[in-house]
Amino acid sequence: MENIHKIPKDNSLNCGEYTQVKINTTYQRGGHNWGTGDLEEGGFYVHISFGAFADGSSQTTLYGNDSFKALFLPAKRNSKKKIEKIDDYLDREKILAKFKDGKQAVANEIFRQAKDFK
Repeated sequence: MENIHKIPKDNSLNCGEYTQVKINTTYQRGGHNWGTGDLEEGGFYVHISFGAFADGSSQTTLYGNDSFKALFLPAKRNSKKKIEKIDDYLDREKILAKFKDGKQAVANEIFRQAKDFK
């Protein structure tokens, strides 16, 4: 599954100066976020990162503090198969289409897709 998407030159996605967006799924244990101090629920998160990404690698150059994540599925244990299932399930085109409406609209689309996930 290709997780890196080019932002159109006309910037119709409303992503500022960014050239690419990366959408990926990871597992995070519950606990305090070291960066914000917030208590976060454990589970599978969809991460949205902006910047320039090296083709064929996980190297990224991120700009600013605009990256964010949204809880997709609460869970107490990690599962590689569950991450793959979520990754295959995500409709990235619908997520990308919400960028023009802002981060909250993107998060709401992720929550909507999570609600229908089985």
